[in-house]
Amino acid sequence: MIAVLLFTPPGVAQEQTNVSSGLSLDQKEEFLTNGDVINEKFLSVGVTHSMKVTLQYNGMTHNAHVQTIDEKSSSVRVGSAPQIHDYYGFNIAAYELDRLLDLNMTPVSVKRKFRGKWAAFTWWVDDVAMMNLDRVRNKIEPPNSEEWNQQIYIVRIMNQLLYDTDPNMGNLLITKDWKVWTVDRTRAFLPYARLENQGSLTKCERHLLARLRVLNRDALQARLHEYLTNAELDGLDARRKLIVKFFDDEIAAKGEAGVLYDFAP
Repeated sequence: MIAVLLFTPPGVAQEQTNVSSGLSLDQKEEFLTNGDVINEKFLSVGVTHSMKVTLQYNGMTHNAHVQTIDEKSSSVRVGSAPQIHDYYGFNIAAYELDRLLDLNMTPVSVKRKFRGKWAAFTWWVDDVAMMNLDRVRNKIEPPNSEEWNQQIYIVRIMNQLLYDTDPNMGNLLITKDWKVWTVDRTRAFLPYARLENQGSLTKCERHLLARLRVLNRDALQARLHEYLTNAELDGLDARRKLIVKFFDDEIAAKGEAGVLYDFAP
């Protein structure tokens, strides 16, 4: 649902700006959905042949990451094992799930047509300082290790929840204020009712665990059915339950203080 919340009423002078701080998620969705493409270029990294485009809408310009890849619609199942696909819709599903869990760690992503194909238009993250890959290569330590770890705990939980088969360090962006963003989820959401790596789970943000508890199959269906099959939704909900059980067991063994923490993304 796109709400017209953003912009100056007709007839009021507007000054073009690139400033996007302070926009709500709904406002960013509106911009990505309605913005005119005024510039585009192919990106040299990645295997999905994605593009960086510049959008203009009601006096504001901003960049977006565009992916049209859709191997799901043209694939043929081989045997009984689920196939790994690159699919633009998984980016949108990841963002919608992020909203359900109130994390604000996945950039806004919407579905719209591009060059005659359906695509994910994803908000180009502002003020990126580096990829986590660069941080590790250059041995750069975060200024606040506790806050960094608290963000990484959430990232690991989301990787297990989404069953992302490609959670590489190039898909973890770090902004200048050391906020973490997860991007490019085109290989996520395999329909497995198991965790890919339970050992990666360590601690859980208190409010995230509470939201995981109340999330259910019906809510996932309502929000994600356009992008996920029934099998993928079933796998997602099964993994949600496994994650909740894992942390419940950890709390029983270690106490809440040893497992839960408070963090506001």
